[in-house]
Amino acid sequence: MVWGVWHIGHYMNGPIFMLGFLTFTISVSLVMMFLLKNTKHNIIISALFHFSINIGFGIYFTEGFENIKLFLINSSVWLILALIVVLCNRKYYFKFGYSDDI
Repeated sequence: MVWGVWHIGHYMNGPIFMLGFLTFTISVSLVMMFLLKNTKHNIIISALFHFSINIGFGIYFTEGFENIKLFLINSSVWLILALIVVLCNRKYYFKFGYSDDI
């Protein structure tokens, strides 16, 4: 809920953008979860990862998100990467029940 309110300004870019943004965010979260799994979820790594994404958006989308095609390509690339990460680490992502290393 907090994430949705924090990024509420993106809703003005339309439903196609929001679908891409949602795809991007979920995909990046899955990749970040994989990167953090052996660091005991170190917040510094998460912050640097998020910072690098924001810098990338600042470089490629300096005028806003007018180039929706580029953004959708970006979202698709992250989705493919996330699918590869999840499929290669099924045991980690599809655990059922409670575990101390989550």
